[in-house]
Amino acid sequence: MIGQYYSSENDKLVPFNLFIAISKPKQTLTLEFSSKILGEDYPKLISKYTIRQCLENIDKLGICRIDVDGILQTGCITSADVTKDVHVTLSDETLQALSIWVKNYRRYKWDYYDSEGIDFIRDVKSSKCKECIRIYRKEKEIIKPKNKDFLSILPNKWEVVKQFNSVTRFEVKLETIGKVRSYLNLKDTYINDVLNAEANPILTMYDRVFGHTSDVPEIQADTFDDFAMQKILNAYHGDIKTIEMTLKPLYASRSGFDKRMTKIRQTWEKMLNSTSGGINYVNSVRNLLV
Repeated sequence: MIGQYYSSENDKLVPFNLFIAISKPKQTLTLEFSSKILGEDYPKLISKYTIRQCLENIDKLGICRIDVDGILQTGCITSADVTKDVHVTLSDETLQALSIWVKNYRRYKWDYYDSEGIDFIRDVKSSKCKECIRIYRKEKEIIKPKNKDFLSILPNKWEVVKQFNSVTRFEVKLETIGKVRSYLNLKDTYINDVLNAEANPILTMYDRVFGHTSDVPEIQADTFDDFAMQKILNAYHGDIKTIEMTLKPLYASRSGFDKRMTKIRQTWEKMLNSTSGGINYVNSVRNLLV
């Protein structure tokens, strides 16, 4: 026998995600678990403050004995769902605005998640290039039938549910060790390094989908000229003065330059007027992640 594994998929006594694999040839232990392993402390999520409790709770299940201290000292994280809970209820209007104001709609598609939120996905063949940010109402999701078995094992389940009142959850999946390194700006993925990382992968992913906070989604371009001006405006984040300084040397005549700048100002005004409501929604959500 070269190894052993356990999966909670068909184990009614463990109503949450837990996978344990032991490879004897490689002398490795692989653990996969969710923050539900924390039981009534589930709302605290997995962090540098709760990781020991997570491992101790796995050990207490009696499936196998694990060296908690050894794992904390030498263990590495090869994939992770980065999660942030904010105590704000996103309105239907906000979710609708987010679905509309995707910066690069050809790259990022959106779909409903569990009737309570939205997934924004870059769905490509290569797993290295796949990206997803999930935004949903945790207060609604926690009481769905899929969580019934988990809640049933909690002595004070309604106290746990109450902690998710008016909570919106943001999740970004880092499915490979390369993504963990890249999004967290790390050389190694030791547990302590990952859980103490200062990077903000959720904000990074949000900006990839919706653009910089000062970007403005483009309006319908009827000509190549309109298209080019909008690209210039967003490249400079609407900084008209810098655009003037950049373009002026390119024009031989003053009148030609003035006409172009007039068109650019008019285009910028149209972009702002047509999208101000949506931009406010996008920026208000972004501010929750900073």
